[in-house]
Amino acid sequence: MSLLLINPAWSRTAAKQRLGMRQRRGTPIRWCCEICSVMLPRDVWPASGGSTVLRLEPLYRIRFTYPESWMVELDGGWEQHLFLAEGRCEGSMSGRFRGANFPQRRTAAGPFRPDFRAAIDTDDGATILVEWNGYGRAYPPGRRQIVGCVFHLSDSERYRRLNDVVCVCVGEVRAPDDPDQDSTELVIDVAELIWEPIAE
Repeated sequence: MSLLLINPAWSRTAAKQRLGMRQRRGTPIRWCCEICSVMLPRDVWPASGGSTVLRLEPLYRIRFTYPESWMVELDGGWEQHLFLAEGRCEGSMSGRFRGANFPQRRTAAGPFRPDFRAAIDTDDGATILVEWNGYGRAYPPGRRQIVGCVFHLSDSERYRRLNDVVCVCVGEVRAPDDPDQDSTELVIDVAELIWEPIAE
């Protein structure tokens, strides 16, 4: 059995067209993970029709704000943003979190596509670089959803194992309860995707 990786830039229509040859050969494909853009053959799924379980192990939670930001308008109503992030993470790695997000937004009412680079200065003296991509959804109001993939790099022996780990994240963009407060808070939970053998 094989996995077929789909370029995230493809639309679902384009992906289905590229998969058409495999489907005509009798290998039905089922959409498994929108974030990672992975397609799984149906025979990977249990005969009962239930979902294949992918195991996640929680790593840490980030809380941060954007104290400074800039935006320019693009053709078609799109927007290019730049945000500077400051905050802290707590969990299996804890420390100061600082970074920059350079996302495009699909019109003023559409989703963001984060292009995030950051550094975690851990409390135990290590440096971890962070890359994060995904979606900042435009809904629901006051608690907009965040989903994404996260990657880490470190030269510390304590965290070097993360250098080939794939992580996923979910979070919220939390509007302030006080209308006089300008800054929103972002809260994101990061979990490690655990590799396990595929049951034949």
